[in-house]
Amino acid sequence: IQQVQASLDEARSATKRIGVALLSSTAHEFVFVRAAVLRAWTGGPLPKHQNLRAALGADRLVVLKFGFRDMAERSELSQKILTVSHRWTEPGHADPNGTQLEAVSKFLRENPKIEFVWFDFWSLPQMERSREENDVFRSTLDRIYMLFIGARVLILLDLTYMGRFWTSYEAWLAMRM
Repeated sequence: IQQVQASLDEARSATKRIGVALLSSTAHEFVFVRAAVLRAWTGGPLPKHQNLRAALGADRLVVLKFGFRDMAERSELSQKILTVSHRWTEPGHADPNGTQLEAVSKFLRENPKIEFVWFDFWSLPQMERSREENDVFRSTLDRIYMLFIGARVLILLDLTYMGRFWTSYEAWLAMRM
């Protein structure tokens, strides 16, 4: 019995080490727009990710690296992040009229503790992508769940939102925690 107990204890210890390693290995760099910029923005629709740094200024975007544990445990950082779930209104541009940007800005003005915003069109390389940009895009999609399970999520709901797979997936993730 003692030998069985020792084996079980070793198995539990190994499982815990593997779990910690897996949680640590999920760390990923995400690109955010500073919320202060969006709260004050009056310049109309924002351009896609690849042109955003030039339009806003280099210091208006920030790269944050974190992992699953940071989000799942609702770290201090996770409370400063807003993730936006929305549908694209046109192919090629998520928000050509700036309507979604207005909704995000309004939400941010009502929630002053939020410091960083993740919005796919601004935070991920869009088409046409270089090979390097495509690698960043794919890598981020593989880890995007972290944004929706741990950060605050603003769902920009309209009549077609729930009829789309990707937005339904984001909403499902956001309601899991």
